[in-house]
Amino acid sequence: MQWIFTQTDEVVDALEKGANEPLPRAYALITNAPPLLPSERIDIYSNAYFFRLAEALGSVYPTVQQFVEMDEEPYAFTKLVAQYVGKHPSVSYKIEDCGASFAVFLENNEISFRFPFLPDLARVEWAVAEAVFRSRRPPLQSKEMAAVAPEDWAHARLECDSTVSLLSLNWAVVPLWENREQPIPHAPRETCRQNILVFRAPNRRIQVRILSEEAFQILSGLDRGETLGHCLGALSHSDVPIQEWFAEWVADGVLSRLSFAL
Repeated sequence: MQWIFTQTDEVVDALEKGANEPLPRAYALITNAPPLLPSERIDIYSNAYFFRLAEALGSVYPTVQQFVEMDEEPYAFTKLVAQYVGKHPSVSYKIEDCGASFAVFLENNEISFRFPFLPDLARVEWAVAEAVFRSRRPPLQSKEMAAVAPEDWAHARLECDSTVSLLSLNWAVVPLWENREQPIPHAPRETCRQNILVFRAPNRRIQVRILSEEAFQILSGLDRGETLGHCLGALSHSDVPIQEWFAEWVADGVLSRLSFAL
C-alpha cells in the first residue's frame, strides 16, 4: 500500500471506484525476462516482512514448531503464524517482541484440540526468550544477607532478577523443551501441574527448573513485592528446606536486590 503515500491523486479512485493499485513508478525498470515477470519479482519482496516474522517465531518456539509440523504438512507453522499475526499484530518496533501473545493465541486455536499442551510449551519457550533478551541485574551477594540481623528478616523484601519468570503450568512440558533438539518425544497425554522457574544465570546459561509448591509460593510472593515474613507465614507447613533454597537462589543469581519494609 506504499502507493497511497506516493500517488495520493489516485487514492479516491482506488477506494471509491474499486480501481486497481497503480503500478510502481519505476515498474518499467524492473527486469522483464524469464523465469519471472516483473510483478512476480515484486511479490518476492511483498511478503518478506511476514516471512521474517515467521522465521523469528520459529526461532523462539522451535519445539512448538516441531509439533505443528510433525505431519509434514507444507508450511504448517507458517500458516499458523499467518493466523497469529492477523489476530495479534505486533505493537512493538522490535521483532523479538512479536511472539508475546502466541501462547494466548494457541489456547483459542484448533491446533490445541490436538495438542492441548502447546500453550504451556509456548509459555516456557517465551520465558526462555525473555531470559535471553533481558539484561541481568547485579546478583545479590551472600555477604549482604549475612549482615542482616535475625529480627529484621521478617521485614525483608528480596527482588528477583529481571530474567526470572515463574510459571504455573497444567502440563508437564519441561521434558519436551529439554529434548527440543531430538526427534519429537512422546507428547504428554494427561494434565500434570508443574511450577517452573526460568532465568538466565550469571554464566549466561538458561535454566528451566521445576519447583515444589512451597518454593514456587515463596518466590512468587517475593516477585510480587511481599515481605519474606509474609511469604513464609503463608506456607501451609514449615518443614521445608528454606535455608537450602535461599542459598541456591543466591548462588544462582535468582535474587538480585534486598530491601526492608518500613
